[in-house]
Amino acid sequence: MGALGVFTYTNFVIAAAGVVALFCVKKAAKLVFGLMSVFCVALGVLAYTAQPINYAGSQALAFFAIAVVAVAVVLRFALKKSIFLAKLLLCGSALVSLMLLFG
Repeated sequence: MGALGVFTYTNFVIAAAGVVALFCVKKAAKLVFGLMSVFCVALGVLAYTAQPINYAGSQALAFFAIAVVAVAVVLRFALKKSIFLAKLLLCGSALVSLMLLFG
């Protein structure tokens, strides 16, 4: 297994562990949400920069995945409403970013 395989599987494992932790961890929920938000933004940036310049649709989807993280953070911390929806938005952002990056 090469470096790309390690990178791919590591991102899948981190994303899966983050999704499970989002819905299962109760004591450090804000910390898990913050770490997952940072991971989703980093994944979105990687997905955005991995697309060729003439794939505008894929770049727009990656940018949308980054914007969804911002909406989730506002829902979770600023409005303190719809925490479950914010968690679902983070999961969706991670899924779209992984799909664009490795799909």
